[in-house]
Amino acid sequence: MSIPINEKCYITIKEAAEYFSIGKKTLRVFALEHPDLAFFHGNRWLFSRERMEKHLATYGLGKGAPQKQSEQVLDPYEETYPAHE
Repeated sequence: MSIPINEKCYITIKEAAEYFSIGKKTLRVFALEHPDLAFFHGNRWLFSRERMEKHLATYGLGKGAPQKQSEQVLDPYEETYPAHE
């Protein structure tokens, strides 16, 4: 029986890399710099998935982040397509 990553409380670096689309080496450095989000248990790092999602969302990243709106404003009277020949 396998539990989906989005239902786990704590995830390994390999699972975090897949879930958040962040490299394993980056996550190892991140774990050292943020002991409130990750801890070393036995022989592996474990991340608190919920805390990590909240942390990434504060920077506009990750699955819980609000989608950015396009800053480009289109003028309906401006020709944006090339003329057909």
